[in-house]
Amino acid sequence: MNKINEIEVDALKQFADTVASNAAQGMAQFQVMTDWSGGTKSTSSVQELKLGDQRLARDMGPNS
Repeated sequence: MNKINEIEVDALKQFADTVASNAAQGMAQFQVMTDWSGGTKSTSSVQELKLGDQRLARDMGPNS
C-alpha cells in the first residue's frame, strides 16, 4: 500500500480517474451539525458524507 501523509495514493489516483470519466462521481454533499458554544464559538461535525453515489455515514466531529 502506497501512502503519503496517511492518504492511500493508489486509491486517490483511481478516484481521480473515475471522476475524470464521470464528473458526477466527484460531487460531494455533507450533513453538518453545528452547536453554538456561546459568544463567537461553535463546534461543527460532519454526520454524513455523500461522495458521488456512495453514502458514508460516520461521525467526523472535532474529537474523532
